[in-house]
Amino acid sequence: MLGEGDGRGLAHMLKICPQARFDVVELSANMIGLANRRARGSPRVSFHQRDVMEMSWPPHTYDAVVTHFFLDCLTEAEVQTLIARLKPALRTKGMWLIGDFTIPRRGWRHWWAALWVAAMYRFFRVTTGLRARKLAPFEQMLHRAGLRETCRQTRFAGMVVSALWVPP
Repeated sequence: MLGEGDGRGLAHMLKICPQARFDVVELSANMIGLANRRARGSPRVSFHQRDVMEMSWPPHTYDAVVTHFFLDCLTEAEVQTLIARLKPALRTKGMWLIGDFTIPRRGWRHWWAALWVAAMYRFFRVTTGLRARKLAPFEQMLHRAGLRETCRQTRFAGMVVSALWVPP
């Protein structure tokens, strides 16, 4: 799990995947503390306070990669680098679970999502120093990397997507 934040997603994953072990990479010590409390100090979780862009992962190590509202924090070049580093870390039947913002291709939903996403980027750039200025086309990038989407759900008029990507 990359950029897990306060651990809400981790706590849910611990419940629905009772045999799984998790490596959680999070830059913020405060968020790791919150996540560890939500995970109730589970021995199935290893926390790594690191910048994911400085990490490498051994090949064929992980059954899953989870990025919930994380890729939107990265620039296009960073997302490309991350995909190139993480795809080989997936086992043959591995999966990449993504929950993130997206902008529908057309119609009123496109304009609505584009407005909200632009406002969020401005807000977070001012309040946190976020380097990314727009959503990276992570879905196109995953497809070009040879992954395929097998399941997809959208919410909030198409602005939020949850998708499962797998190797061929």
